[in-house]
Amino acid sequence: MTTPNQPKLLFVVGVWRSGTSLLHAMLNQHPQIGLMFEAEPFGLFPMKKDYVFPADWTARLEFFNQAISRHRLDPASLPVKAMGRECLLAMFRTVAARKQATVMGGKSPTYHAWLPKIAQIYPEAEFIIIWRDPLDNCRSVVRAGKKNRFFGARGIMKRAYFGAEQMHRGVLQLRAEGRRVHEILYSELVASPEMELRKICDFVGVDFDPKMLDLHTVDLSMVPAGEHHSPLRAGSVQKRQPRAEVLPMAFIEKHMRYAKLWRERYADSFFARTLNGDSALTGPGILERGSDATLYWWWRVWSRFKNKVIRRTPLVYWQKMRGEKSVPAARNA
Repeated sequence: MTTPNQPKLLFVVGVWRSGTSLLHAMLNQHPQIGLMFEAEPFGLFPMKKDYVFPADWTARLEFFNQAISRHRLDPASLPVKAMGRECLLAMFRTVAARKQATVMGGKSPTYHAWLPKIAQIYPEAEFIIIWRDPLDNCRSVVRAGKKNRFFGARGIMKRAYFGAEQMHRGVLQLRAEGRRVHEILYSELVASPEMELRKICDFVGVDFDPKMLDLHTVDLSMVPAGEHHSPLRAGSVQKRQPRAEVLPMAFIEKHMRYAKLWRERYADSFFARTLNGDSALTGPGILERGSDATLYWWWRVWSRFKNKVIRRTPLVYWQKMRGEKSVPAARNA
């Protein structure tokens, strides 16, 4: 558990393109909050409480998502051949210590489907969950995918859409276990940022700081490059103007069927509150639900398989494939 000498542990989680980056920027403006931006070593290594990271884990994580260089971490100062739990905590502590923060942790979209696992690895952790209309998530994924390889990959739409229900199931389990969870809506964060941030400050136990509303002075050095982060770099919180529809009508009609099902199944939840628009007269049938569940499972398995290949392939090979001149050296055991 958290001790007087150790900052409180906080995870900020949401499905991709749901506003986690905006919320991260606002929270990190607080002088007592120091959060990492998508470090996510458990996106690469097995999500197990007792899994020991290999000696070269920092080099592999750097190759995977540049978490080491983006956060200006010294690999030599991080644990070697230690359990993944301690490796990530060491990263969190280092980043939080720079501003003497009393709250440490990170924002991690990848963890939306793994909330119970993360809670098991970190029994002391608290969670902030941000929700957005699944259709708007997918619209944002499509637009980002025009320039970003990750969001343009096959299967990402299925994972982003049905990942919302998966995240809700995780939240239900956390609450059943008595874990501390705070949920917010992206639409309400944008419409009333001060009100929502005050609620979050109460949740984590710090006083509200007006600086959280000033995005012009946010340190974005830990944020990867890419046009999909351009709204964050604009330095303002504002509602988006209506834009041309980018989703196929068949996808929208599927959403209408699932909206009916989910509103009935998860009534009064934050997840149900995100389901804007009309619902179909009937929900999805058994065959449609079975087919969608199978595809969602397949794309998650495929993603984990690719990550398994990355963590087991010699770094020199990946270095040659990408034409990189060097890979940050891991600390010797």
